[in-house]
Amino acid sequence: NALVLKPDCAWAWAYLARCQTASGDFAGARESLEKGVALDPGCGWIRSWRGEHARRAGKTRAALADLEKALAAEPDYELAYAWRGGAWRALGKPRRALADLDASIALDPTYVEWCWFERMNAHRELGQIGDALEDLQSAHALNPKFVWENDPKKFSSALKALAKVPARDPRRGLALSWRGEILLRMRDFPGAEKELSLAVKAAPKLPLARLLRGRGRAERERWNEAMLDFEAAVALSGENGVALAWRGKAKLRSGD
Repeated sequence: NALVLKPDCAWAWAYLARCQTASGDFAGARESLEKGVALDPGCGWIRSWRGEHARRAGKTRAALADLEKALAAEPDYELAYAWRGGAWRALGKPRRALADLDASIALDPTYVEWCWFERMNAHRELGQIGDALEDLQSAHALNPKFVWENDPKKFSSALKALAKVPARDPRRGLALSWRGEILLRMRDFPGAEKELSLAVKAAPKLPLARLLRGRGRAERERWNEAMLDFEAAVALSGENGVALAWRGKAKLRSGD
């Protein structure tokens, strides 16, 4: 309707493109973005969206070209830095990616959880496992979908990488927690419990370790033990939606 009233409104075309992207109409989104940029070529905000659309489509160098121009026009746009960082990582340049992802997080550390996750991946590629763990913790706190590894083909190598964190490293509890999470995905429940119990011992105030151990116990119908872990996770993390949901499930299965 907005474009019927004002077909030369660049921002309306850009917002339409965002809706089209969200609904899966990537071809339509590209066409709308082209119109938006043509109407206002100096708008860094619209050009950065076109760059992100290209990045998602695998056209990484085209994405970089747009994002470079976008940041020249809008040097404080945190998403443009994040997307350019993602483009650099896709080109196999994790150090350049880190510089942009650092800039994005410095501008707004709470806005884009994907940025923390992308920085985690860059640290992993550089072999900086400890820094990667800290970034993953931030990403996971903002959105629990982010985990150390989702690809079953990479579970074995991920377990080995996490095992390299020294016993005295303060991030040892995080490493053990994500090892336990991978073992849960592999349905190795005894192995997961062993790792997660070590994580609880190494980091008794880490809610993630308690939550994951509770999930493993719940998988084996050990609801009373699981409840203790979920209670601890809620107490440690406060209004954590995932911990509250699992505690609710445990109460339901226990007859409450």
